Amino acid sequence: MQTDQQVPAVLKNGETVVANIFVADDLEEARSDREMRSPILTLRFAFYCIEDDVEIRFNGRVLPLDDCEISDERALTMPVSLRNPISAPTGFSAHWFRFNLEPKEVVQGENIVEIKMNTMSKKAGFTRSLNGVEIFMRYKDFVRPEGLGTVRVGLRGGG
Repeated sequence: MQTDQQVPAVLKNGETVVANIFVADDLEEARSDREMRSPILTLRFAFYCIEDDVEIRFNGRVLPLDDCEISDERALTMPVSLRNPISAPTGFSAHWFRFNLEPKEVVQGENIVEIKMNTMSKKAGFTRSLNGVEIFMRYKDFVRPEGLGTVRVGLRGGG
């Protein structure tokens, strides 16, 4: 199991960054019970350039960027009050890439995410980095037994 800090990871031209995500859930049981819904892989990039040529793989499979939901937060600010007088940025350009995975793609244990920067736009001189990696495991909602429901309490007097 990976225990070292993996992010932030600087992205460099022609190089691949690897992040391991450990999933402890009993996935075989969930799959056999047909309880799994599509997991969501989210990657957060800082100072990403849309003109870069990037390849993203999950457990060896290339994830098509056309299937990705991208959130662009170019002016993300982080209101903080620092205890020590240090020089630290309070904002950055952030892009979230979200991929819907097939339930069979995620394995119990180590899952490998690879980000390969095939070419980086020379127009953008800033340093790009991978700042977050997450798999949101989703399961069907369970049916609540009838005796555990709550009764809605109405207001008296019409208000």
